[in-house]
Amino acid sequence: MNGCNLRHSPFSEWWRGQNLTLPPMVTNLAAKGSNATITVSWSNPVSEYLAGIAVVYNDDHMPEKPSDGTKVDAGLAETVDLTGLTNGTLYYIRVFPYNEKKQYQTLIDGATTSATPNIGPAQVTNFQVTGSGSSPVLSWVNPTDDPLYKETVVVQKVGSAPTSITDGTEIYRGTGTTVTATDLVRLEKYYWAVFTVDEAGSHRSPVVSDPYSYDFPANPESYIELERATTSKTFIAPEDGWFEFIGLAASGKGGASASRMWGKRYYGGGGGGGAGGVVVSILALNKGDTVSLSVGGGVAISRGSEYASASSGGPGTNAKSNSQYQYISSGDGGSGGGASGGNTANQPGSQGGDGRSVSYDNDTPESSLWGVGATNSYGGYSTSGGAGNNWSGTAAYIVILRGNTNIPEPSTASVLSLTPRNASIEASWTNSEDPESVGTILVSSSDHVPVHPTDGTSVDVAGATTYTISDLPNDTPTYVSLFAYNADKSKYSAAKSDVEIPREVTWYDVQEDLKEDIADAQEDAEQAQEVVLLTRDFLPDAIAITLPEIYDEWNPDSVSYIGKDTATKDKPTSIVRYNDALYRCLQSHTSQASWTPEASPSLWVLIDDPAIEWPEWKQPTGAHDAYDLNAKVSHNGKKWISQIEANTVEPGTDERYWKEYTE
Repeated sequence: MNGCNLRHSPFSEWWRGQNLTLPPMVTNLAAKGSNATITVSWSNPVSEYLAGIAVVYNDDHMPEKPSDGTKVDAGLAETVDLTGLTNGTLYYIRVFPYNEKKQYQTLIDGATTSATPNIGPAQVTNFQVTGSGSSPVLSWVNPTDDPLYKETVVVQKVGSAPTSITDGTEIYRGTGTTVTATDLVRLEKYYWAVFTVDEAGSHRSPVVSDPYSYDFPANPESYIELERATTSKTFIAPEDGWFEFIGLAASGKGGASASRMWGKRYYGGGGGGGAGGVVVSILALNKGDTVSLSVGGGVAISRGSEYASASSGGPGTNAKSNSQYQYISSGDGGSGGGASGGNTANQPGSQGGDGRSVSYDNDTPESSLWGVGATNSYGGYSTSGGAGNNWSGTAAYIVILRGNTNIPEPSTASVLSLTPRNASIEASWTNSEDPESVGTILVSSSDHVPVHPTDGTSVDVAGATTYTISDLPNDTPTYVSLFAYNADKSKYSAAKSDVEIPREVTWYDVQEDLKEDIADAQEDAEQAQEVVLLTRDFLPDAIAITLPEIYDEWNPDSVSYIGKDTATKDKPTSIVRYNDALYRCLQSHTSQASWTPEASPSLWVLIDDPAIEWPEWKQPTGAHDAYDLNAKVSHNGKKWISQIEANTVEPGTDERYWKEYTE
């Protein structure tokens, strides 16, 4: 090389097959199709030589070089959308990292992928946003009858509607039909887009909600008592709104009185108990916010950094009798409790009244001897110390009040009872006495417990307390929930849920008095069994085939069986079980071992399962088992439909009698 030094040349490694000035290959390359679009994503390599990424694609073969297909320059981004594609077509995709001189990295490992854009499954239907406040409920119906459907994705965005499945915050992914949006910010404008995707992630345009926002309830003009806490607890706000907490600490009890006889009767009155402190806090709460309430001798109201407390009033002291002198000392009044932190009122308690001493010629002192207990009150609620003579003071309590501008949820109905019937369920319940509850919605589902008023088959039953759900499949669970609602249906109660299985009736009404027989049979298990035995041969084939266990096995030992030829209203044709199948008798006879139902088509006919649309053809033995017009059968691997009444001809032998069915 005539002394040329290649040690530090950019081409020093070229002769070994690698140019070290080229950037490395990307990692995590992936492609996902959607409607006429493929989204390609990757992770850029960390390299000083990386200037950009070229994405090349075609629908014929994997690109071999940057010019071998349609090229999209993604710059230093890590994702790009390939648009204007043909749905259902497989596209081959390759990425080429390049340096600032537009020299391309052509390593194949990790550089290729493929994807097929598709229009995606059908959209969801019946998309609704219910409720109000910071936690609305979203519900929809999935296109489960679309074979492309795999799952549903819900995307939330503030300010504008999501334009793609990645444009916003994903709050749900799965096959359910509801999600609760949580922690929404007051006055923000929210949009939700519901996408349905297939196995490959393809989707069509979403169903998008109207803009949603909420404001906090207006400042109340008054408050309504919600409950009183006499022990410590955590209060959970049942709705967005204003709540007032009035804490009244315990007041002291009165001191004991004393008396002594020394010629005259001497009395000393005990001191009155001091009043406990009172604190009042008005808090703006979102549904689900918690407030810690402490109730003992004192009270405390705590929510985050907001804290209010009041201490209890002191007891009055006892009067004292001096045994050596004619002296009776009166009791002192108890001290008042303190109060601090209330954001509306902060009222310390006052001291109880002192007792006094007096002498009498009789044993009846005046009540005015006793110290008067102090009182502390707010808004019609009060706490008072006990009077002298040892009367107890008021125990501590906290009153919780709801603002009159709040929109409360109605109380849930109770005592939900479900009674299964044949293909139906009778539901009954007790409505709450909550004036906020003006009606009830009953919701049923065959595969899950409904969690909101549109999560299943819904019926508004208004103020009723019973409802019969009909047309249900027997032996399949049916889930039932109740939701009470308020006057404008802006609030619903939590679900009152239960599940039942309708029972299948195991006999068939064939006589006028059968219902009476069944009613009697239900009172006695043995009688019920007898009714089944007496009525089982009256069952039509469609029901008999579902109850093989109630029929006896065929008996070869000279048993008399009744056939269609001699059957009457009172004595129906016999049905027997043989080799796990049911047979109905065609001709009356006395059984013998060689006349098995399977081998005696003139005596017995197989009862076909009505669920089998195309049963195997059997050679009729006469008019009694000939095929009707439009009867469906399978024969010699084909499906046939009868073209005449009383058809006894073998399918495929004459097209006048059977027409081949082709799908």
